[in-house]
Amino acid sequence: MTFIIILLIVASLCFFIWLVFYIPYRIIKFFVKLILEKVSESDKLMIRTFVAMAKLTPDYHVDKKLTAQISDMVKSAFREMGGVKYMDAIMEEFHRVSRQGNTIKVSQLQDELDRFETKDFQFKNEFMIGLLSIAYANGNLDENQGKLLDMVKKSIGMTDFAYSRVESMFWSRMRSGKYMDYEEFKKRRFEWNERNYKKKESGYRREESYSQYNYSNSNNKQEERREYRQSSSYTHVPTELEKAYSFLGLSPDASVDDIKKMKRELLKKYHPDLYSGKGERAVEEATIKSQRINQAYETIMKMKN
Repeated sequence: MTFIIILLIVASLCFFIWLVFYIPYRIIKFFVKLILEKVSESDKLMIRTFVAMAKLTPDYHVDKKLTAQISDMVKSAFREMGGVKYMDAIMEEFHRVSRQGNTIKVSQLQDELDRFETKDFQFKNEFMIGLLSIAYANGNLDENQGKLLDMVKKSIGMTDFAYSRVESMFWSRMRSGKYMDYEEFKKRRFEWNERNYKKKESGYRREESYSQYNYSNSNNKQEERREYRQSSSYTHVPTELEKAYSFLGLSPDASVDDIKKMKRELLKKYHPDLYSGKGERAVEEATIKSQRINQAYETIMKMKN
């Protein structure tokens, strides 16, 4: 009985100490954080811009790994821009804004960035590098992300020459694995290019299907087409195969040796390594071109076999 009483007294004393010291400590810490770690208006503008770029990234808030990587990229950007002191408050604000359902109005963002004044070139560079890292998080930037980058570049007064240097700095960091494993990035990039290529091909097929439908409804054009076939050595080539020959710059009667020779020449001409000094976009275009050369070659060889 005595032991239970002593235990209750000790528990009461501990609770009293916690009540007297810990709760006031937490309250004081909260208000100190509220006063001292207030996110500046310029930081809030940077955050909204980062969120706007993140929301243009497919699978953001769907792919947990991608979302976490983008969060780390924002943290890295603010660290480079000198926001280490208030990092917790900055990241809380970023997550709060990114969770909001409403989209960020680009026109309003542009007005605010036009009014934003800073002569700190390093700050501008790191801001743009942060945006690039988010834009490329899923493998490549799309058209809307490119437009947002161009808008920000113009609004903060960055020249094309300065932007090309920023791109070089970004890709140097990306290859070093600063933002994510570079092999993982290359895999995402390849998948993005594949999806984009298939999407474009699907669009081309729809256009061709529509044009062929309209063509087939014209009796006069059908007659002209029939007469052309009868009066010449014209041989119909399937659309996909015809496009493959055209892409390689060959005629349908080209020999296998000619096809192989043309493939080697084109792959040598558009090898991505040859464009490494012309910027990352040139490398991307060369990569896509090489992929399409291989696909066109495979299409032709399947029909030849």
